Amino acid sequence: VDGLPRAFEGYRIVQLSDVHVGSLCPPEVGPGWVARASALGADLAALTGDYVTMGSRFHEVAAETLAKLEAKDGIVAVLGNHDQAGGGEPLRTAMRDGGIRVLANEHFTIARGDERIAIAGVDDVYTHRADVDRTVDGAPLPIVALAHDPMLFPRLAERGVAFTMSGHTHWGQVGVPLVSDRVNLAARFFKFSAGVYKVGASTLYVNPGLGTTGVPVRFGVPPEITLFTLQSA
Repeated sequence: VDGLPRAFEGYRIVQLSDVHVGSLCPPEVGPGWVARASALGADLAALTGDYVTMGSRFHEVAAETLAKLEAKDGIVAVLGNHDQAGGGEPLRTAMRDGGIRVLANEHFTIARGDERIAIAGVDDVYTHRADVDRTVDGAPLPIVALAHDPMLFPRLAERGVAFTMSGHTHWGQVGVPLVSDRVNLAARFFKFSAGVYKVGASTLYVNPGLGTTGVPVRFGVPPEITLFTLQSA
């Protein structure tokens, strides 16, 4: 991260994405993922959307499960396209009631003494709510962003965001083992399909997610809980 304040050297963020709680991913598996993520002792937990697969039946149980994540500076989240039934309700409210900071084209800052970084979250692309300019306007540098859909990355990079975490693609759920970040079904449909990308000084990570949609299968693309450590560029 360019310009990372010294107080944030080694700052750790754990990312969970695309949990897709539903009939194909029963709620019973969620607590195990949450426990494993919490055990990493991260400074911040970042959730990058698609907590359910469809409808609102599992909104509240997904929110209750994810609210049990443990991180020193709490939990921040954005909603994904699959979360939008009922305008994202009751999911959004249930997450906020559980102590999760849900960002919709907003940012906030985390301070360590006199130094700080900005955490920004972009709203959903598919419901035409995403507004990158509104998200980052007035945010101090450096900025770390959550954006469910990685298609937002070029614009975020233009606006000076240092690091973006996304999900959405699942890496296609099927890929060639060991090289699935480069060879996977999602690469046919998404410019930013899997893994790490760079635009200038800005970095994107596309997470493969934990759950599945469509056919409940993963081959060569294991589910992932991702831990990032920020370092000065």
